[in-house]
Amino acid sequence: MNKGFGGDNVWLVPVWTKKPSEGVTSIEVIAQKEKIKGYADVANGARGDFRYLKMVRDPSSRKKITQIKLFRTDRENSKPTASGYSFYGGDIKKYRKGYYYLYLCWKETEF
Repeated sequence: MNKGFGGDNVWLVPVWTKKPSEGVTSIEVIAQKEKIKGYADVANGARGDFRYLKMVRDPSSRKKITQIKLFRTDRENSKPTASGYSFYGGDIKKYRKGYYYLYLCWKETEF
């Protein structure tokens, strides 16, 4: 995520639950100048804005995220091409200069 911008190496680690009511229903990308207490900055040590991934949980939703991947493209707002990955959050590289865009995309399963 920080390639070309310095900072820490960052990778995603899934956290699993056996309780569907605790499952994540979407993921928001937050890029801003101010630090958010209690959140891990995925751009730690890199130049520019703080970047966070906010897990959203809607206990009333029957659909939960079951698979996730990073999607890199050279076209802004292009849709994921991987089969079944039809949902995605905002550009993780938002406000950064560069030649590509980076999105989280995910599959949902109904419980």
